[in-house]
Amino acid sequence: MPAILKDSCSSAWLSVAADRRRMYVTEKVSGLTHSYHPEARAWYGPYYLRPDSSVYYSVIAFSGHRLILVGLIGSSENFESLKLWEVSSDLQDIDEIAEIPAELGEKLKDQYTGVPSITVRAAGNFVYMHSPERPENVVWCEVAARGGRSEWGWGRNAAIGEKNWLERMVFTCASVGVAELETAVAAGNRRFRVKETPSSI
Repeated sequence: MPAILKDSCSSAWLSVAADRRRMYVTEKVSGLTHSYHPEARAWYGPYYLRPDSSVYYSVIAFSGHRLILVGLIGSSENFESLKLWEVSSDLQDIDEIAEIPAELGEKLKDQYTGVPSITVRAAGNFVYMHSPERPENVVWCEVAARGGRSEWGWGRNAAIGEKNWLERMVFTCASVGVAELETAVAAGNRRFRVKETPSSI
């Protein structure tokens, strides 16, 4: 591992995304990024994933086979927007995909602390965004094919209630189809719910 990453070996500082060919590690505040190639057993970089100088915090994730960069715009005290970019596998090209609608940006913002950080998970073509400052809300973006229009929406976090507001929560996601639901029902485990999210914007 590059020496500069060894000093930041914590999920609080690093964002990691991997596919079958490579692993990418990004320092969330600076955008400093390295890639690891298992076949060559070698690290490459550094690269700086900062497509906009006003990005103050960023994370990476794979949406399908596409490497997605999610960046917060403005400052931690003065959040302005959130954008998604597609990053090429060699980390040389970065193309903007979508920008969050203003009304959904408010779902991530805390009136006192703004949006100092964000957690991102992806499954299929969906990217889910969650602010630790507003754990009751989850914003999602269905990433469109190149040149298409991405769809946005949000939902209430069913895991958050009055009794567990201050408890630790793990934010994750997965692609779930009919086959998985049939397996869960057949197992006799009823500890799951299927809920419809509000309409997209």
